[in-house]
Amino acid sequence: MPFLGSFTGSKSFGGFGGGGGSLAAWITDNSFSLISGTEGDPSAVYERVFTGTSGGAYNASQANINYTLTAPPVPVNVQVVLVAGGGGAPGGIGGGGGGGGVLYHPGYTLSTTTDTSITIGGGGNGGGTHGAYGVTGNNSTFATLECNGGGRGGRWSGEPGQPGGSGGGANAHWGGYYSGGPSTAPSNPGATHYGNRGGQKNECPTYIGAGGGGAGGNGYSQGGAGRVLLGRGYAGGGGGGSHYGWTYYPPSSGGSYGGGRGTQWHHNPGISGSDRQGGGGGCGHHSPENAGGRGGSGECIVRVKGDGTTI
Repeated sequence: MPFLGSFTGSKSFGGFGGGGGSLAAWITDNSFSLISGTEGDPSAVYERVFTGTSGGAYNASQANINYTLTAPPVPVNVQVVLVAGGGGAPGGIGGGGGGGGVLYHPGYTLSTTTDTSITIGGGGNGGGTHGAYGVTGNNSTFATLECNGGGRGGRWSGEPGQPGGSGGGANAHWGGYYSGGPSTAPSNPGATHYGNRGGQKNECPTYIGAGGGGAGGNGYSQGGAGRVLLGRGYAGGGGGGSHYGWTYYPPSSGGSYGGGRGTQWHHNPGISGSDRQGGGGGCGHHSPENAGGRGGSGECIVRVKGDGTTI
């Protein structure tokens, strides 16, 4: 009796992954590294870190970087930390950029039929001259998860701090009250977001811009603190700018874990946020004019257990 029908492609039968192939092979093929336990043990834990752009001009926006995880042979729950790009600070005196939004999911289930797309957001640029706007950082995504880029710092007397994963710091004009940007986050069921508002004008000396918010705390006269997740620190807010002419004002420090320092005295531009940490950019100095620092690029940590169950 003749064979009826045909099939194409390949299929692996048997092994831990059943009809779709071996989960151990999927872990290896997707370049995860063993961080706990013994290779091949179902309780072993593996990790892969996806990084964003590193380096580049202090006042130039960074490109996003894209990655792909192939679909696993069986449902797999992964721990995910996702960090967006930090916000840039304006040129001259103004507010620091907010740290990129940070997201943690304890057990995200990967699709067995669709590859997982990952985008690591680049940092937003800093303003190149006095009064030039900074740019909000770019969002990062992992499959359906998303976190917002850090808000740009407020510009001199023309703009408050802008919203973002953490908000940008208030501007530095002495003629009135200006707000820091709020923290914003998309809806991601099962995930926890970390981000805080930018500093307010009334939290700072007269001629200093407020610091951007960080993943671990609000901005104030300094950048907000960052936060440690899965052993790595992320998303400190950038420091505000200061004014030279009437008296001495100390530099505004960036928040821990990536926030760029505000300009020191009147000789330097603001310091950029740290790459791969989503730090906010530090603001420049007025008189003479100095550029604001850009935000730092984001990152993503993915951890998987040897048997695919929740860690």
